[in-house]
Amino acid sequence: QLRSLRLFEKLVNEIKEKTGENISICIADSDQMQDILNLGSEARMNVPGTAADNWRWRFSWGDVTAEMQDRLKDWSCQYHR
Repeated sequence: QLRSLRLFEKLVNEIKEKTGENISICIADSDQMQDILNLGSEARMNVPGTAADNWRWRFSWGDVTAEMQDRLKDWSCQYHR
């Protein structure tokens, strides 16, 4: 696994050199659906300092448009995640 990680780091460095982009070395990515769906504060998962009504927001796959799916796919491919 160490050899694989070193090869991955080499690939990331080559991408950084070619594109000039600052990308991180990770295999997985976690994004907030609220950000992907471009939602505002009405979709907050929790409010710091409050004990009630947190973690109730839910999304529906029907809310994810084809454009959003394409954008996520492009990002995943571009950043190898």
